[in-house]
Amino acid sequence: MDALIRTILSQNTTSKNSTRAKLSMDEEYGRAEYRKVLEGGEEKLEDTIRCGGLAKQKSKSIIGVLKRLDERQRNEGKGDTEQLSLDWLHQLVSHNSHLSLRDETD
Repeated sequence: MDALIRTILSQNTTSKNSTRAKLSMDEEYGRAEYRKVLEGGEEKLEDTIRCGGLAKQKSKSIIGVLKRLDERQRNEGKGDTEQLSLDWLHQLVSHNSHLSLRDETD
């Protein structure tokens, strides 16, 4: 999840500025506390990452991603106490890799 957030923060800015924005997020919300980021809302995130540039657009993108992840977890019966994560992608990638290998050996 950190890699995705860092990618969004790095758009159209320097590495130094995107790093400052991520460190600012970590200081404000805690490291990898993405549910807190979601609960804080877009305006608070925008203020928090302003040092990275394009804060309005980036906060909108980040909150959008977090909302979709939250919705997915809720649809899976996981409550709002569980940390937001992309761990389910690992299973999907492994499953698809397995299918690809199987197709080549059949």
